[in-house]
Amino acid sequence: MSDMSAVPIIVCSICKERLIMTDIIDSITCGHIFHHNCIQCWRKSSAECPVCRLQCSSSQRVFLDFDENAIGDAAEYATDNAIIKELQDKLETCERNLKRTKDRLDESEVKNLILEEKNS
Repeated sequence: MSDMSAVPIIVCSICKERLIMTDIIDSITCGHIFHHNCIQCWRKSSAECPVCRLQCSSSQRVFLDFDENAIGDAAEYATDNAIIKELQDKLETCERNLKRTKDRLDESEVKNLILEEKNS
């Protein structure tokens, strides 16, 4: 097996997921590459490249040949991306729960202060 640290990992700058050989990949005028669906969606709201902000009027399909032995199995990357997404979702849920808990604590502290003032 090849040294994984020597193999560049190519990532779509829009969705932050790795580009794999089975993906449909587009290059825009400035030369940056993205998943086809990501850049098509992006171009609905902006004519600028999401990386360098140059005006990009067109895109074309790019065909990349990856050395599967060097960069690993596409299914492994899909699994990694799924795990990352799941962890990001869990983190967002925890952050929302923490905010709700802090809000409740703040409300309780205010109510406690009001009660203390009434009782003094």
